Amino acid sequence: MTVPEPDLQAMVVGTIDKDHLTQGGYPLSKLGDVFDAYKPDLVLVQIRPDAYKDNKLEDGPFEMAYVNTIAGSRGIDVEPIDYYKDADYGASPPAADPAEADQYKMEAGWLDSLSPYTFEQANTRETSLKILDATNASNRFLKGNPVWSRRVAWITHNAAEAVKKRKSKKVLAFVNILLRPYVEMRLLANGAVLREPVDVVNKSGESRESGSVPQPVVVEWQRGLDRLRDKLPRRGPERAPILAKIAILEAAVNKQGACCVSPNVLIPPPDPNAEERSDGKKKK
Repeated sequence: MTVPEPDLQAMVVGTIDKDHLTQGGYPLSKLGDVFDAYKPDLVLVQIRPDAYKDNKLEDGPFEMAYVNTIAGSRGIDVEPIDYYKDADYGASPPAADPAEADQYKMEAGWLDSLSPYTFEQANTRETSLKILDATNASNRFLKGNPVWSRRVAWITHNAAEAVKKRKSKKVLAFVNILLRPYVEMRLLANGAVLREPVDVVNKSGESRESGSVPQPVVVEWQRGLDRLRDKLPRRGPERAPILAKIAILEAAVNKQGACCVSPNVLIPPPDPNAEERSDGKKKK
C-alpha cells in the first residue's frame, strides 16, 4: 500500500557561510546534493526581500547565489526571507552581567569558538538543540538580544508567509545553522512534516563532484563583488562588514567556489579607515 504524501513537507538546511570555502566536509556541492535528493517546489533563501528584488544577492551569505542559481535553472520558485537593518549588521550582542558571565560562558560560550561544521554536523538534531539552549542562556543571562530576536521573528514570519503565498507542498529553506532550528519550529507549527537533510541526501545515494560551481554562479559573485567595491565608503565603521564580504567573494571567485582555502584568506587586513571620531578625525 502506497503511503500518501503529506500536504506540506519542509526541509531546512543549515549553511555555514564563508566556511563552505574552508570546510572540506561541507563544500557548496552538498547544497546541490540537497536539491537533487529532495526536489522542492519552493526554495527559501537568506536574503532580504528588497535586495533580492534588485538582484543584489551579495546582501546574503555568498552561498545563497549558488542556491538561487540552481533553483532558477530548474524553474523552482524562490522567496527571500531574511531581515535586518543595515545598522544591525555586525552589531555586538549585549554583555553578560559580571556576576553571571562564567555561567553564561559555560552554557553558550561554545558559539564564540564555533569550528566550521561538516554537512552532517550542521544538520543534526543535536546541533539544533545546542543552539536553542545557547539562545535560552542568552535570554537568561544577557537579558535577551533585541536585534537577534527581531531578526528571528521576521525570518520565521517571512518563511510562513512565503509558503502560504506560494501554496507550497515541498519547501526547502537554506539559512545559517544558527537560524535553522527557528525556521524548522515555525514550519512545523504551520503543519509541515519535517525532513532531515542528512537522511534525505544519504538515501538518495548520489552526490555531485565537490569542485568548482557552474559559471553563472561565479558571474553572479563577481557582479556582487563589483557592487560592494563601488559602495565601499572611504572611511567609517560601515567599511568593516563590507570589507569582510569582499574578502569572501574574492576567494569564492578566485577558487570558482571550490574548497578549500586557508581561513586567513577570508579575513580582511586591518583597515585604518574603518573607525573615525565624531569630529571627523581618525582614532589613534
